[in-house]
Amino acid sequence: MGITSVPPSLPSQVPHPPAGHLMPTVEFPPQSLLPSQFDMSVNGLKPESELMEKISNATGSLPSWIRDPMYNHIIKKVNNFIFRSAPPGGPRPEDPSAWKFSAVGDMGNGTKAQADVAANLLKYKPEIVLTAGDNVYPDSQAQHWQQHFDPPELFGNILNSAPVLPSLGNHDIDPNPDEYFMRFPWLKGSRYYSADYKNIHVVALDTNDSLAPGSVQASWLEHDLATTRQPWKIIEFHHPMKSVISKYHYKNTSKLSEFLGPMLAKHGVDMVLVGHEHWYERSKPLNDAGTIQITDGGGGGALYPFPYPQQAWSATRDIDFGHVNFEVRGDKEIIGRYVKRDGSIGDTFVLNHPDEPASAAATPAPVAAPVAAPVH
Repeated sequence: MGITSVPPSLPSQVPHPPAGHLMPTVEFPPQSLLPSQFDMSVNGLKPESELMEKISNATGSLPSWIRDPMYNHIIKKVNNFIFRSAPPGGPRPEDPSAWKFSAVGDMGNGTKAQADVAANLLKYKPEIVLTAGDNVYPDSQAQHWQQHFDPPELFGNILNSAPVLPSLGNHDIDPNPDEYFMRFPWLKGSRYYSADYKNIHVVALDTNDSLAPGSVQASWLEHDLATTRQPWKIIEFHHPMKSVISKYHYKNTSKLSEFLGPMLAKHGVDMVLVGHEHWYERSKPLNDAGTIQITDGGGGGALYPFPYPQQAWSATRDIDFGHVNFEVRGDKEIIGRYVKRDGSIGDTFVLNHPDEPASAAATPAPVAAPVAAPVH
């Protein structure tokens, strides 16, 4: 059973109404035989405003396919669902309140381990979720997304609970990334992008493509990092810069650290989140700017044994399923916790910023963050 992306019969971009007023109705053409994905964007949302989405049918009943177990959870979750738009971005030097986000990678295998990791992540109630690629296995055909990603216990409930900032892994593009973009339509086909959320700047790169100096992606990254004014800078991509088995990385991986290293140090990137290796590993600071690499590849895919002894650049590592939770405490501190499959904490680390004047107001990112976060 496939999903067809269907445009609405009315323009899918509608204005956000004043508080307490109803939004215009957006009608979609009848689709009684095949399940369909409907995309709609709302312009002019104010930060941290709320709107409700309601699904109805002119005939008074929903199509028969919606009762399929693969899809009925979507209606249960979305019907009469309240969304809250993202908060304003920028430094928060005087804000003592903490906020939370999570990261996970290499998860879409349809396993009990994947479901356990997803359940642990949901318990944390993160405001946003980052992925380190290989969102689906064994490849990006529609049936594998439907079986290993969409079900609520695997990743569907995460999508219904928080905005997701994904990155592309090698399994996500085989044979093509069409299904990936169908699930993240706000990317509009961009294989790399950046987004601001509160006081962090997130960059997602595509390490399936070249990041050599002078390449289109590397030039874009240089400009993006040079223009952001967010106090925290985090980059996510799939293939690690540092690993004991670097020869198996992306086509230029033996040079990935060489390509990215100087740029990360120059622009004070705080952390890179990667996957590909199916284990957890945290590096020591990789440069004078204090950049660390977190390998978070235990989201549900089959675990790998360590093929070689721990390297000098590695601070700690562990073979288990899991994800990483982060607690952002203003502009000065982020606490990270690696959560193992059984819910225990396998590693805790702290990122610190020195005491210095806060940066100026944030520069808008090339691709805006998702506009709405479901209210729990």
